[in-house]
Amino acid sequence: MREIKVSFPELLPSLVNKTKTTTIRKAYFTAQEANKYTNNKPYPKLLPPEKICKYEVGETCEFVWTGDMNFCYGCGRSTASKVQKYGEPIPTTCGCKRYIEGSSCVTTKTFLDNPAALNLGKVKITKVEKIQIGKLPDGSYFILDDEPKMSFFELSDMEGFESPDQMFGRLETYSSGLEEPKPFWLISWKWLI
Repeated sequence: MREIKVSFPELLPSLVNKTKTTTIRKAYFTAQEANKYTNNKPYPKLLPPEKICKYEVGETCEFVWTGDMNFCYGCGRSTASKVQKYGEPIPTTCGCKRYIEGSSCVTTKTFLDNPAALNLGKVKITKVEKIQIGKLPDGSYFILDDEPKMSFFELSDMEGFESPDQMFGRLETYSSGLEEPKPFWLISWKWLI
């Protein structure tokens, strides 16, 4: 079974409570990927025009957390600030009492003892579409797609971000700028577990 990996800490609460229902993935090659693809030789014509989406409609995937290991598995809040910088993690609690084994939060040691805790559930892909995201000179963002769709607020909510500004800020960092519109895959799913 293919995995969908995610590591952005701001998305963790929406993954734990299963409200995240989309993900945005690059549909273009970065300079680093291009160098790897062409073996560091200047042959831009060897590159395909865009990445093929590796997820297909109807496919079942596992959602896997690959980010910070210090968070509450009950609510998704980070407990990193409560963990020692060096040495063993300090046992912590966020007080949400939603973690299966009581109110203790998951720490690095918990993951070493139980790597299955990294799996946040299974999803079935329901839709895959290509969109373009860009940034105007005035600093505002835009999304181009084939049909009129959801608002920035709806998309950021489905993505698991607190606001469109947080979503676009993360996308701009993730994609090394959006001054020139870039293609992305918008992948939607429904949670199975």
